[in-house]
Amino acid sequence: TITLENGKKLEISAPKNSDTNRYIRSLNYNGKNYTKNYLNHFDLLKGGRLVFDMDNKPNKGRGINESDFPYSFSRDNK
Repeated sequence: TITLENGKKLEISAPKNSDTNRYIRSLNYNGKNYTKNYLNHFDLLKGGRLVFDMDNKPNKGRGINESDFPYSFSRDNK
């Protein structure tokens, strides 16, 4: 648990994490499935709970949808 400067708390949990289970199978952020491969700083400042479900092989289908991509100015020029 991290106590942020604003007094909010961010709890990070990965109970299955180990030398073998080092890949993220899925992530829950405040009880909801989170499919992006990045976390927004402003959302983290609100506090909350991150629960990582770890696995022994990478989930290559996670974070690959266009809706999961971070914002990019270069995509606006298409």
